[in-house]
Amino acid sequence: MEAETRAEEEGKRAKEERKAKAPSEIKRHAEAEEKAEEERNRRIKEEAEAQKAREKAAAEQRAKEAEVSAASKLKLAKDLHFASLDAVGQESVRLEREYINSLHEIIKKYPMTKAAKEAKKLLDKMGR
Repeated sequence: MEAETRAEEEGKRAKEERKAKAPSEIKRHAEAEEKAEEERNRRIKEEAEAQKAREKAAAEQRAKEAEVSAASKLKLAKDLHFASLDAVGQESVRLEREYINSLHEIIKKYPMTKAAKEAKKLLDKMGR
């Protein structure tokens, strides 16, 4: 009987020790989960920042391409203007009309570019 009592006491002590350990294990588990959550949040934030940087770079590239295209179209429009000055009669009128239409197209298609601002100035100078 004494052996049974001793076994019961040892069983109770072991159970109490497990109960005492349980809160620290739960705490460690909770801390591990918290660290994992923080790591996930950090990765999400980094990815969002990287995506934002990629989008900004793409927008800058599109703006550069628009500037180049607009400048090229403005040069062609100016060439039309100079050609209209050298032409005579109906050809001169046709080239001048094409020049004006080209300036309007530049302003419409590339409104935020330097070429569009210059095209607007040229049209204003002509009174159109």
